[in-house]
Amino acid sequence: MAATDNDLVERICRGDAAGLALLAERYDGEAYALAYRLLQNAATAEDIRQTAFLRAFGRLGEFNGRAAFSTWLFRIVINLCRDWHRSQRVREKVLQKARDAHLQEQAAAPATGDGPEEAEMGRRVARAVRALPRQAREVVVMRHYMDLKFTEIAEILETPVSTVKSRMAVGLKLLRDSLEDIQL
Repeated sequence: MAATDNDLVERICRGDAAGLALLAERYDGEAYALAYRLLQNAATAEDIRQTAFLRAFGRLGEFNGRAAFSTWLFRIVINLCRDWHRSQRVREKVLQKARDAHLQEQAAAPATGDGPEEAEMGRRVARAVRALPRQAREVVVMRHYMDLKFTEIAEILETPVSTVKSRMAVGLKLLRDSLEDIQL
């Protein structure tokens, strides 16, 4: 039987490095994916992921177990992404063209048999998601790309479920409006 997150946290607090490795391995991919979907930059997402784990493991004594470890870790990732966005506002206009080019290169590659139309649609959807206001983008990414429930998202963002649903509605409306010419 695999150890629970709380078991691993207890082991880590007692100095068990193996528990640290297991917990990091368990959430490594999800932490990176969340940061990448919010930032659309692989290198920055990797930095955020590493910083989130360092911060989480450095503060494990503060982890009280009221929320799941994953919720606590994802909250750290979200906060680091928000901090990054705040620090980038001054440089935003200059970097916009570079991010657009990077987004086109990093957009989901078409699956086998898909043509250039599907690849372009994937790039347009990715651009539209990135263009959403931060709060709506966070909710859309966590719900549709990470398949988290509204209650989980609300816990991560420390906001009521009704607020999460409202932000989702706003995000989906903006996406529909910006992608209205796409025929499915």
